[in-house]
Order: sequence, then structure tokens, then C-alpha cells
Amino acid sequence: MEDSVGRVSNSIQEETRSIESINQQKEMVIKVIEEITAVSQQTTASSEEIASSMEEQFGAYAGEFQIKN
Repeated sequence: MEDSVGRVSNSIQEETRSIESINQQKEMVIKVIEEITAVSQQTTASSEEIASSMEEQFGAYAGEFQIKN
């Protein structure tokens, strides 16, 4: 009986370590996703800024073209 209790106890300890490892891996994945999301948001903001600048430049060019013609 005591041997059986010992095996169950060892099994529970192994499962606990496994769960803790999985939780650590989960936290790392969440951090990576958060970093990817931040980079994606920065890229989107930069792209919008570039598009806006190009629209302004094109508008100025188009206006200049109309004045000359």
C-alpha cells in the first residue's frame, strides 16, 4: 500500500512539473505574440504615415502640374 501511495505521489509531482513547464511555455508564447502585435501596429502606423506623405506629395505635384498647364 505504501509503495502504491509513493508511486501516485511521484506521478503527481511529475504531472505538476509538466504543467508548470507548459505554463512557462504558454507565457513565453504570449510574450512573443504581444511583441509581434506591437511590431505589426508600428508597421501599420508607419505605412499609414508613408501613404499620407505620398498623397500630400502627389497632391502638390498634381496642383503644380495643373498650374503649369
